[in-house]
Amino acid sequence: MNDIFLKPSGVKDFLPSTVRKKRIVEKQFNEVFRKWGYEEVITPSFENLKTFVLDEQANSDNIFKFFDRNGKVMALRPDVTKSIARMAATYYSDNSMPLRFCYISNVFR
Repeated sequence: MNDIFLKPSGVKDFLPSTVRKKRIVEKQFNEVFRKWGYEEVITPSFENLKTFVLDEQANSDNIFKFFDRNGKVMALRPDVTKSIARMAATYYSDNSMPLRFCYISNVFR
């Protein structure tokens, strides 16, 4: 088979019937979160590598890394928690706690 039609290892295509079910479940989760006072946020799919690891050499073997246009090391998010923490620290540091955020996001490992 031509390589153009091969999926990379570890990824999955979601066909229409699965997507419909997935969206129904996501909607139900969002409704429950909203009732409990959570607000939905979306963070970027990639961040500076330092957002995920303090030392660029440590613990980054399983992270997909690339360089931005200025040569800075970027990473596809291996989890969402640190991106949410970065966002909260950037935009909500003066707000009273607890902050209530919910999210449904892809991660890349």
